[in-house]
Amino acid sequence: MGSGTERLRWRPRIFISGPYISDPAVNTVKATTIGAELRKLGYRTLIPHYDHFMSEHFPGQFSEEEYLEHSLSWIGACDATFRFDPEAESNP
Repeated sequence: MGSGTERLRWRPRIFISGPYISDPAVNTVKATTIGAELRKLGYRTLIPHYDHFMSEHFPGQFSEEEYLEHSLSWIGACDATFRFDPEAESNP
């Protein structure tokens, strides 16, 4: 097996975008499922819905605006955005 740097080749980074507030737990699962499928296809994924876990463990410490600002600050680091529709049966 090669060195660690040989395995860390560049791959397109995808920001997973979709609703959160309407149903945080369900939308986090949907975003994670889509992210997993895209990772299987060779993409790197950034899933801002993971802030769900921070809000669960640290309730009230960050405002909705702070979570949104934090998530949006990462879009520029990604090569593309994948916006999912929570009502669609199949997104990827």
